Amino acid sequence: MVSQTLTIGRRTQTERTQEMRARLMDATVRCLDKYGYAGTTISVIVAEAGVSRGAHLHHFESKSALILASSENLMRAIFRRLGDAVPRGDNTEDRLATLVRALWENVFLSRDGKVLLELFIAARTDRDLAKKLRVLALRTKEMYAAAARHYFKAKPNAGMPVEDIVFLTQWQLRGMLLDTPISNNPKLFRQYLDQWVMILSRFVTPRDNVTGPPPRPGWWDET
Repeated sequence: MVSQTLTIGRRTQTERTQEMRARLMDATVRCLDKYGYAGTTISVIVAEAGVSRGAHLHHFESKSALILASSENLMRAIFRRLGDAVPRGDNTEDRLATLVRALWENVFLSRDGKVLLELFIAARTDRDLAKKLRVLALRTKEMYAAAARHYFKAKPNAGMPVEDIVFLTQWQLRGMLLDTPISNNPKLFRQYLDQWVMILSRFVTPRDNVTGPPPRPGWWDET
């Protein structure tokens, strides 16, 4: 009976590997949030994760590989939050405002959004990081494109695909986020968001009868 209990409670090698990868990635995100990119060394990450100094070598080939994997996990979390935030059955223009506000409040202003911004800024002077983040940038665009096509369609006068119009919003909000450390006027940011929604509404309209979340990108289940 004791042997059977031990067998049931024993984790497989795959489970142990997944747990260690998750532990290292969670610690990486916390360190990026607390110390910034420059202060997030491998030593700091393994100390935060509470694992041995060489533990990461079995799971990630380098610091930048670990950071990229952690960033992709953030994108999955962001995708889920957007799916929860946008009202799927609402066919009014309010859905556009809901999406933009959800992007700003639940993504860009969140810890995850600020960590991603930290990485994008660091990539300006770190060529290895920039190379790794190009993969993330392509996947980010794919994710936003899937959500844009799922929820919205371009009006006849748009002059560009709906995914490009919605993707511009990401750049708009990222620029706004850069100003948050030196600005203490949330009301002003909300005002600009409302104005941006007014501009977008000239070119984008919600799709009718949206009943489910956007399709997951093809890279979703990669480890």
